[in-house]
Amino acid sequence: MTQYNKIKRFALSSTGALALAVAGASHAVDLSPINGVTVSIGGYTKLDMIYNVNEDLGDAMNISSVNTGDAEDDEVEGSTRFHARQTRFWLNTSSEVQGSELKTRVEADFFSGNPDSGFNEVVSNSTQLRLRHAYGSWNGILAGQTWSNFMPLVALPPTLDFNGPAGYIFNRQAQLRYTTGGFSIALENPESALAGTSDDNDPLPDLTAKYQGSAGSISYSLSGVMTQLETDDGTNDDSATGYGVMLAASAKLGGARIGGNLGYNDGANRYIFNSSAPFQNGYVDAGGEIETVSQMDAMGFVDMPLSAKLNGLLAVGYSGGDADDEAAAQAAGFKDSTMSVHANLRYQATDRIMYGVEFQHARVDEYDGTDGDANRVQVSAQYTF
Repeated sequence: MTQYNKIKRFALSSTGALALAVAGASHAVDLSPINGVTVSIGGYTKLDMIYNVNEDLGDAMNISSVNTGDAEDDEVEGSTRFHARQTRFWLNTSSEVQGSELKTRVEADFFSGNPDSGFNEVVSNSTQLRLRHAYGSWNGILAGQTWSNFMPLVALPPTLDFNGPAGYIFNRQAQLRYTTGGFSIALENPESALAGTSDDNDPLPDLTAKYQGSAGSISYSLSGVMTQLETDDGTNDDSATGYGVMLAASAKLGGARIGGNLGYNDGANRYIFNSSAPFQNGYVDAGGEIETVSQMDAMGFVDMPLSAKLNGLLAVGYSGGDADDEAAAQAAGFKDSTMSVHANLRYQATDRIMYGVEFQHARVDEYDGTDGDANRVQVSAQYTF
C-alpha cells in the first residue's frame, strides 16, 4: 500500500514528457546485432527553467496543490526553480524467436518521487534513478511494466510541463497483456488508493481493455477499466467495485494536429492525472464504509506549425467531481473540479535539439465554494542522443 499524503507532493510522470519522448525515439542508436539480437539505445537531456508567478507548484505542475480560500490569500508568490530531472535514457532489443519478433525495453529517468532520495538544492541537486518501463513482448503477449492498457496513446499533447493537462489518463504499472489486431486486454497491478485509511487492500488485479484503430488521418481508441476496492482494519471491512471508460481521438488537418479525450470514472479515479480526485479512488467514511466519487474528464488540444521549425500548442484540460457527501469528500482531499491551460512555442533547431517556452495556468474549485488559481512560465531545452 502507498502513503497517498506523500504521493500528492510529487509528480508520477508526464503526458507532455511522453509526447516529447515519442518524437525523440526515432533518434535511437542501433548497435550491430549480437547473436541475432539488435540493441538500440537512446534518450535525451532536458533543462527546465520554471518561474512560479503564484505559489510553488513543484518541478512539474501539480494542480491539486493549488491554494484555495484563506491559503490562497496568504500564499507566498514568485519563485524560480531550475532542474534537469526529466533527463532519461532507454535500451531496446529486438530479435526473432520461433518466427516472431521478441522485443524488450528498459527505460529510466531521474524524476523520483521518493522524499528520501538525497535531493539537495544547496549542494548537489542529486535525485534517484527511477524505473519507467521494463517489459518484453512476443506473439501478442506483453509482460512487465509499461503504460496502462487503459491509457489512450492516440491523443498526446506535447506540453513542456512534465505533468501535462488535467483530465487525461496517465499510468504506468506492471501487467500481463494480450493484443490481437486493434484489441488488447490486460491484468494490471491494483491499488485501492483509499483516503482516510492505511488498511486498504488489493484483492484482485485491475482488468483493462482497449480497442484502437484509425480511419484516414483519424486515430481513435475506446478503453475501460474495472477495479476492486477493499478496506479491512480488523473491526470494519468493506468493498466496492470501481470502473472507468475513456474515448480518445486525434486527427491531422493540413499541418496541424488536433485531439482530445472524454471519459467517466467512478472508483477508478487514480488513473486520471491532475484530476478532481488526486491519486485516490475513494475514501473511507466515519462508519468504515468505502465511498467513491464519480468524475467527468475532458481534454483537448491543437498543435500547429507556425513555420518550418516552430510549432505552437494550446491544450485545455478539465476534471469535475460529483460527491454524495461533499463535505466529507473535500475533507478527504477531493476537489469539485480542476482545470488547466498549457500554451507553448517549440523551436526545433535540428532533429535532436528543441527549445521551448510555455505558459501554464491551473485552477481548483472546492466543494465549499472556495477556489484558487496559479500561473507559471517554463522555458526548456532538450538535447536528444
